Amino acid sequence: MTPSPGRRFREAFERAASTSSIGGSAVLRDLAEMARACTTGKNNAIDAVAFAMSTILEQHANDLEDRPVTGDDTYALMSAGYDDLADGAKFLEKGGTAELAVEIVTALARLEPASLYRH
Repeated sequence: MTPSPGRRFREAFERAASTSSIGGSAVLRDLAEMARACTTGKNNAIDAVAFAMSTILEQHANDLEDRPVTGDDTYALMSAGYDDLADGAKFLEKGGTAELAVEIVTALARLEPASLYRH
């Protein structure tokens, strides 16, 4: 049986987060595309989290392409956002309530690069 898009995203996120590769723009862009693939129109809560995840990850990928990437950037993203990103990844795989989706989307919105890196 083929794993769901949510499971594929969660596994890819966990692999990337366990190494320094999570800080690369190509990895973030790949994760954004995988999150986008979780938007199916079948579950509004999952679609909302998938959209938020893909948007935030894409913003970080774009931000990192415009300037030199440092270990501090990767640390800032993971220290401020790992739990929220991991919660989003789990939600994309398993689903949950609309209220939980709102909490995750709200938390992800705080991870915009301009807010996180103060530039």
